[in-house]
Amino acid sequence: AVLAHLTFIKDEGANAGAGHLKELLMLGIAYAASIGGISTLIGTPPNIILKGYLEKEFPAISLSFAKWTAMVLPFSLVFLVILWFYLLKVLPPGRGVEANRDYLHDELKRLGPLSRGEKMMLTMFVVTALLWRLPF
Repeated sequence: AVLAHLTFIKDEGANAGAGHLKELLMLGIAYAASIGGISTLIGTPPNIILKGYLEKEFPAISLSFAKWTAMVLPFSLVFLVILWFYLLKVLPPGRGVEANRDYLHDELKRLGPLSRGEKMMLTMFVVTALLWRLPF
C-alpha cells in the first residue's frame, strides 16, 4: 500500500535529479516503524513477551502501558534523530524535493477538508491513544 502512495515520485521531467528520494522515503518508513514499534507494549510482539518474562522472573516489576512508554520512549526518540541524520547524510534527497512538495500540496488541496467520518475516526484514534497511556 505504501508503494502505491509513493508513485508521485518521478525520476523524469520536473523531478529530474530527485536523487535518492524514493529510497530515502522507503527506508525512513521502514526504520521509523521498527523504532516506533519498541515505544509501546503493543508495538511488536517481543515487547509483550519481555513484559511477561520480567514480571514472572522479577515479581517486584510491574509494567503498565504508561510505564513501558515512559521507559522506552526516550530511546526511540534518540534513535529517530540518529535515523534522520543518517538517512539525510547517506541518501541526500536531491533537488527534486521541491517539485514533489508542490505536488503533495496540490493533492492535499484537491482532497479538501476532512469529512465527518474522517473527523470521527481521528477523534477515536486520539482518544484510544490517550487511554492507552493511563496507568491501569
